[in-house]
Amino acid sequence: MTKTRTKIMRTPRTCKGKMGHPRSIQSFACPFYKRYPMKHRRCSRCVLSKISYVKQHLVRWHSAGIYCARCYHTFSNNDELEEHIRQPKSCKIKALKQMNGMTTSQRELLSHRASQSQEADEQWFEIWNILFPGEKRPASVYTDLGLPEEVNLFMDYVIDNLPREIESHLQDSPSQQKDGVEDFVKQSLSRLAETWKKDWRNGALPQESEVNG
Repeated sequence: MTKTRTKIMRTPRTCKGKMGHPRSIQSFACPFYKRYPMKHRRCSRCVLSKISYVKQHLVRWHSAGIYCARCYHTFSNNDELEEHIRQPKSCKIKALKQMNGMTTSQRELLSHRASQSQEADEQWFEIWNILFPGEKRPASVYTDLGLPEEVNLFMDYVIDNLPREIESHLQDSPSQQKDGVEDFVKQSLSRLAETWKKDWRNGALPQESEVNG
């Protein structure tokens, strides 16, 4: 009994296999997976049910490692970095570089406790802003572990890109009202996507009348 309880407690921090599951298992997505899905495919199956688990995952799997902030040379441990810093001749300062992972300053920012009044979704987006400042936010902070990875990627792509396609199309029809069309389409697509997921799990695609209605 004790072993079973311990396993359940660890589940939110594990990474599942690649296949889908007939039951919806919604999880916060790894921000690096949302930004670079092909590069971080392993993260697509991680169960991150809390924002604190997202931060733990980032520290464990996405830290840039130990490096010199002047020359960006990497080291295997802090002692080597300390020895490098103490050299009589300072290393050459290199141009600002995009590190392959979370930097020391980003990790420090993530260690700050989030406001209790902030919704979990907004806390996730705050993490996104720290890791990828200036980058467009993804359509959703979640991934559904009950679906194959490709389905989640396709849904994210459609929800993120189709509104721009429609807006571009409407430019040829100035008589149609364009204000707010992007938000309206995103909301409509989100509702449609949820219906599509349920039908997919049941082995049936939505009927044409349901899609157009």
